[in-house]
Order: sequence, then structure tokens, then C-alpha cells
Amino acid sequence: MGKRTLIWGLLWILSLVGISFFGGPISYGFFALMTVIPAVAWLYLLLVFMCFRIYQKADSNTLTVGKPIDFYFTLVNEFPLVFAGVRVRFFTSFSYINGLSDETEYELWPGTGIKKETELICKYRGEYEVGIKRVEIQDYLRLFKMSYKNRESLRVTVKPRLVYLDALKSVNISNLLREAAKKKDTPDVLTRAYVPGDDVRRINWKQTATVGSLMVRELSGEEKRGIGIITDTSRESKDEAVFLPIENKILETVLALALFMCGKGIPTHEVHYDGAKAVLDVESLNTFDNFYEAVSCIAFDGENTSKNLLDAVKGDPEMLSLNAVFLVVHTFDAYIKSIIELLNKNDTFVVVYLIDHDKENGEDISLINLPRTEMICISSDDDIKEVL
Repeated sequence: MGKRTLIWGLLWILSLVGISFFGGPISYGFFALMTVIPAVAWLYLLLVFMCFRIYQKADSNTLTVGKPIDFYFTLVNEFPLVFAGVRVRFFTSFSYINGLSDETEYELWPGTGIKKETELICKYRGEYEVGIKRVEIQDYLRLFKMSYKNRESLRVTVKPRLVYLDALKSVNISNLLREAAKKKDTPDVLTRAYVPGDDVRRINWKQTATVGSLMVRELSGEEKRGIGIITDTSRESKDEAVFLPIENKILETVLALALFMCGKGIPTHEVHYDGAKAVLDVESLNTFDNFYEAVSCIAFDGENTSKNLLDAVKGDPEMLSLNAVFLVVHTFDAYIKSIIELLNKNDTFVVVYLIDHDKENGEDISLINLPRTEMICISSDDDIKEVL
């Protein structure tokens, strides 16, 4: 209750006391005035509610995290009375408006409007409402306030931000790239001329005798595909404030890793669960745009459990043939641990990025000791460039 409303309440009580003990036209007139004031104030607020108009628009309904776009809104008074004490409150949990405060109070004369041009910036990947959330109006005497939801909300789709990494700080990139490189260790039937430094055990003596010079067998073998990424797409909360930051950081991490590897000339093989096993491949920077669009559309759901993710990995022989795999998850349970153990059995080096891990809903990672595995915990507020 505001100070002015409290003063009015005290005056109304005094007027009631006056007519009860003294009577007379002055007491009754004062009581009538104090009684009519709130009725007139609420009638004014009702008229403002019915005649006040808000128009808002963004340049696009599809945005990228952290990238500003032009945003416009207009306040219009279509009533022959002055509208005083109008405030607009913005959605601030997942987005913000540059250069405008929702504490600003506007006054609109009859038949006029106020137009504001600024920028809208979204914090997280997902689909949610932005712009003006609600409107607050007050009467002339500022006795009462009415707050109501904006009837023309603005809903946008936000894609994850693309982070360019100069280096991987969280793991030894030299060892990782060496393990992920193409291995050729089996002598092939193809031969070439001997070069000083070649292993003498590879000399093909029969071919050497035929051509009259030393010939060695070429090396061949199974070609490793590059780096693997396993993405956790489960959702354990229905609260947007909880799941949006986590999901945004997961996809941001996946994209940053894949882009970094493509820049090193290493293809990426990504696996996640979305009602069924889903696979995304990116061979080079030339095809990264398609990979980005596909990752942006990954759906998180409560049915995408870690058990289903384990089954997806088991059903992907290519993932099990890789030398190094990134596991990007936001929970750690027995199934996630089984994924790591499965990869370890296939002599795969694993890097686990654990996003906002909740120990109450999973296993305590401090008790886990797995070979050929590195684990890095990341907060949804962390800067990817600083932690990766």
C-alpha cells in the first residue's frame, strides 16, 4: 500500500468518525468526497485499460544469443483525457532492452503517442516471450495502481551463439589431436621407393629384386573418422528459468567444439537422442552452416533420458571406433558412467563437460575414477572461451 493510499484511508476513517459523532453538511460532504474519490480513480483506470494501446515489433522473430536486433514499441492514447503515470515493464529473465529502463514513467496527452526505437538482446537459446511483459497505470492522485499483462506479447525463437575458440584450455589439445588423427599401421600391397628413415622391415624384397632398387610397402589401415561428440538432450525441469540456461550452454559447447575441430581439419561425428538415435556429421568449415542449423533445432525433452542416450551410443559403431570423444551432459548418473566405460573399453579417450551438475539428482562425480577420462565442470554462466 502506497503512502497516498494510506493517507486517503485515514481521511476516510476520519470522515466516518465525523458523521458518526458530529453530523452536519460539512461532515457528510467530506465523507461523500472521500468515498467518491476511489470510485472515480478506479473508473479512470478502467478507461485507461480500455483505451491505452501498445504496439511492439522486432526486426525478426528469429534471433541469435547475444546478437542485438532492432526493437520498436509505441504507446498510444486514444481517449480524450491525459494518461498519467504509465509504465511498461519488460521481460528481463531471458532478454533485455538496450538503453531503456522499465522504471520510466510516461505521460500521454489525448490523441498522441510515444515511439521508442532501441535494441533487443536475448541471453539464451530457446523459444520464449520478449519485449513488454506488462503495463502499470496509476490514477491522477496516485492512490491506486493497476498492473496487467500486455495483450500483444512478442514470442521469438533464439538460436545458440557461435563461439570461436583460439585453443582448448581444458584438455591437452596436442595429445587429443594426436589420438584422433588417422592411423595407418598395416603394410599394404602398394609399394614406393625407399626413403632414408623408412623402417627396413617394410622393404618388399621381391619388388626390390624386380625393379633393381629398394622398394617399401605403403602403410594403410582403418581410417579414424575424427572427433566424436555425445550430447545430452534430457530435460529434468519444467521451469524455463532452470532449463533454458543449461540447454543454451550445452549447445553452445557442442558448437564451439565442432567449429574448433573443423578449423583444425578434423571432422566431427555427433550423436544425441531425440525420440530415436540422431546423428549429425560435419566434415569441414564448408559444411558447418548446415551443422549449426541442425544443432540449433535439437529438441530437449524429459523422454530423452540418459538410458536412451546410452542405447544410441551402443547402436552407433562409428562413435565406438573413434579415438577421442567429447561428452557434453548436465547430469551424471549410472547410464552416463556406462557410456564412458563403454568408450574406454574401445580404447577411446573421453572428455566430459558437465554443465551445472546437480549432485542431488545424480552421482557424486568426486567419487568417480575412470581411466582415459578428463572431466570439466562448467556453469551455465561461464564464458565458453575461458573454460574450454
